[in-house]
Amino acid sequence: MNNYQNNNPPDNSIPPAALNACRNRAAQDLNVYPSNVNLQQSASYADGTFGVNWWTSNGRSGFCRVNQNGNVLSFIINDRPSPQQQALDRCRRRAEQALPGSRIQVYFGQGESYGYYRVNWWANTGENGFCRADQNGNIIEFVNNQNRNGNLRCAGRIFGDTDYTAFYDNQQFRRVEFRNIRNNNRYTTYLQPNGQNNQGQPTYTGTTPNGPSNVITLTDLSGGNPYPGSQISLAYNGTWSQGTCRRRDQ
Repeated sequence: MNNYQNNNPPDNSIPPAALNACRNRAAQDLNVYPSNVNLQQSASYADGTFGVNWWTSNGRSGFCRVNQNGNVLSFIINDRPSPQQQALDRCRRRAEQALPGSRIQVYFGQGESYGYYRVNWWANTGENGFCRADQNGNIIEFVNNQNRNGNLRCAGRIFGDTDYTAFYDNQQFRRVEFRNIRNNNRYTTYLQPNGQNNQGQPTYTGTTPNGPSNVITLTDLSGGNPYPGSQISLAYNGTWSQGTCRRRDQ
């Protein structure tokens, strides 16, 4: 905490080296570009040091105490990052793992229902994609749009009036999106791996948003290596359906 007495009101005497030191420290600790860090002098102290408030374009904020030579004597980050901020940070780190050496930018995409966040990412190499994060900011899905053969969507119809699309990426089925063709009602079920059936085919399970009794089971009929033209089986409240896979960009 800032326990130093503020002896003088803020003035314009703070040297650029002191401001830049605070900006660079915030950029380094938060893994953002220095240009995304805003600064405002907050105090001048009798010992010749300065207080600087900082905040970033994505909502983080804090405080530095710096000396005239550009040394950071104390550095504070305000509060715990919000789930939205954690979703941004974790998506950026996930993209950096997938594309070592690339510079990654992230931003929120169209809002997700049921408390999920969509974070779009873009790399200076030209690749792009998105993450889905849960309401706590944990990444549950990572998609590289350039990995076309590894990104599949498998579509079918169940109950006679409900279309569904199951999405496969990063070697796993991640979610199923449903749409009632009569009233256009839409909802999404997120999937978790659930072992294999007796035929050695991978299975996934998830729960629909309207109740824990509505458990969905997806079976990868390809045996674990889905491809354009392979099929899935979907079990939902005692009703079964088969869907066919194709590349996501088709």
